[in-house]
Amino acid sequence: MPKLIRSAWLLWAGVALMFAGMLWGILAIQGSQVRAFRNDGVQTDATVVDKFTSRSSSTDSREYNFAVSFAARSEEGGSITIGNRATFTVGSQTYDETEVNDKVTIYYLPDDTSKAELKSWVDEYNPIFIQAFMWLFVAAAVFCLVAALFAPKTREQPVAEATFTAEGY
Repeated sequence: MPKLIRSAWLLWAGVALMFAGMLWGILAIQGSQVRAFRNDGVQTDATVVDKFTSRSSSTDSREYNFAVSFAARSEEGGSITIGNRATFTVGSQTYDETEVNDKVTIYYLPDDTSKAELKSWVDEYNPIFIQAFMWLFVAAAVFCLVAALFAPKTREQPVAEATFTAEGY
């Protein structure tokens, strides 16, 4: 099996870093949303008004959803708006256990009451698998960078076979 040259190792290091960066971005976006709900969110009870399933466009699998209605107090003047609505994608077990007119606890943001999230999702948010894969890609990138230090710059060219004839001897 031919050995990889330096540029190939550097390419693989770049690919690994690219995937690690994408996972870091996902963690940063989700983490900022969770922090916003934990720090600024207002906890309230919401009423489930609709349950429905849909087909995921990316994985072609079934998604379980329910919509809730809740009253929210806005930051401007402290007025209460009734009839705010939010939709959540949940697991099949939560979907099966929740019926229309059930109460669920949510967080909403008072500066934008259209943003809401289930309390259980916010409280239980722990992206350990995403973090593990991110660090796995970082370790792979470091391995590839170290391997690139010891890899040859170019491929060794095969030695051309010479043929000798006995003419003239």
